[in-house]
Amino acid sequence: MTQWQHLWQFSSTGKFYRKIEPNVSLKIKYENSIRKKEIIITRMRFGICSTRDYLKRINIAASD
Repeated sequence: MTQWQHLWQFSSTGKFYRKIEPNVSLKIKYENSIRKKEIIITRMRFGICSTRDYLKRINIAASD
């Protein structure tokens, strides 16, 4: 775990996710028996759900 944490902290990729989850672990972050609900919660955590703000960032909507 120590080696994994070191690699995680100093990696050049994953900067956005490191803000959400700065420490590595084997713990499942969120689990739901309804897959659709699990997908929505995960997308919200990552900030990639279809909100007006996100659609503006990816140049699909004219305003946020």
